[in-house]
Amino acid sequence: MGLWFIAFFLGWLPLQAQYIPQNAFPQLNFPSPIELTSPDDSTKRIFVVSQTGEIRVIPNQSTAATAKVFLNLAGRIVAGGEQGLLGMTFHPNYRTNGYFYVNYTRNSGGLQSVISRFKSVRPTRTWPTRTVS
Repeated sequence: MGLWFIAFFLGWLPLQAQYIPQNAFPQLNFPSPIELTSPDDSTKRIFVVSQTGEIRVIPNQSTAATAKVFLNLAGRIVAGGEQGLLGMTFHPNYRTNGYFYVNYTRNSGGLQSVISRFKSVRPTRTWPTRTVS
């Protein structure tokens, strides 16, 4: 065994990673962000999911100054506490089929958790339009 391993194992060489958080997008603010995700479609876009019901899309650049609304579900969800827009994922073939899925809560005669599939009309466009499937 190497001397480094022995020193670490016996506690002589404390190893502590130090992380310094940085604001990746200093010009942008998001209300109640819960997820940051990106499709595997080579467009280098980032999608920010907010518990309040909006999904915004930004270019993956620290200089990004605007976050365009990709989808707004605020009118169909119940938000607050552990409720609201809870997640988003892209279909493995999103680049060709445009499908993505969202999980949210709604009040439809009682609180429900819903998973909905949506389809982007032009999935590889920088700012795609969308329709509900």
